Amino acid sequence: MRIGPSKHQRESWALLSSPGGRRESRRPGSGEKMTIHLTILSFACCNPKLAPYDQQYAERLKEALSRTGVDADIDLVHATEARMSPKYAFCGAIQPLVHKYGPGVTPALFINGSLTLFGGVPTVDKLVETLEKARIAVEQGRL
Repeated sequence: MRIGPSKHQRESWALLSSPGGRRESRRPGSGEKMTIHLTILSFACCNPKLAPYDQQYAERLKEALSRTGVDADIDLVHATEARMSPKYAFCGAIQPLVHKYGPGVTPALFINGSLTLFGGVPTVDKLVETLEKARIAVEQGRL
């Protein structure tokens, strides 16, 4: 019996903790720090063959963040962890899609707890567009 994170989880955590995984800055004209919280929901815990897609998603997300200059905190969450932890209760928003279409709706991206993208790894350009919209929504208090 093994206790602790799986090999995939350790690799994912190492990828996300590398430089660029967490950035903080100040909103123009404000003394408060504004960080967008990004959560990637993965089913790699149930199907290890999906693990490379998680890594690809995180890498593309980091590239999109560097292009846009958006400050974000990235978290990779496996479905089992999301179901067991109240911290990730917002991940339940994808349940109806999973019941209807199966695990093909993952990996999914949640921005500040709101389901934003799902159903595969988007292109960097799509992530850039999504992050720009999210930044504007956060600045306006809508997200």
